[in-house]
Amino acid sequence: MRRAELAAVCLRHIASGIDLSLAATQWSGPLPASPGAVAGYTQWGATWREREILVRWHWGCSQELLFVLNPAAIRANILLLDETGAAQSFLLSRAQLLEWIESFAWREPVGELIAASA
Repeated sequence: MRRAELAAVCLRHIASGIDLSLAATQWSGPLPASPGAVAGYTQWGATWREREILVRWHWGCSQELLFVLNPAAIRANILLLDETGAAQSFLLSRAQLLEWIESFAWREPVGELIAASA
């Protein structure tokens, strides 16, 4: 899939959940995550050229700021191609997937999940 084709794909929310283990980092050691910090996952999908597309990533919420945790860990069954038709590098693909993710309203269902769990 070429980068320009991403914009034409209309993703739908499939699932989201809270996973508090994601809020703790390797640097926090035995300490719990910051009070009020919450993290989880979300998965979105679409059909493109009769194929199912899935995109999944981890998110974090701290001080009411909702963000993608580690863009390099975005999981997708999409191969992004450059203008010559060659596969893009892993990191460039993840950067473009992050840009795509930020272009749609993924925070709404995740925010509702957080509010419902409070």
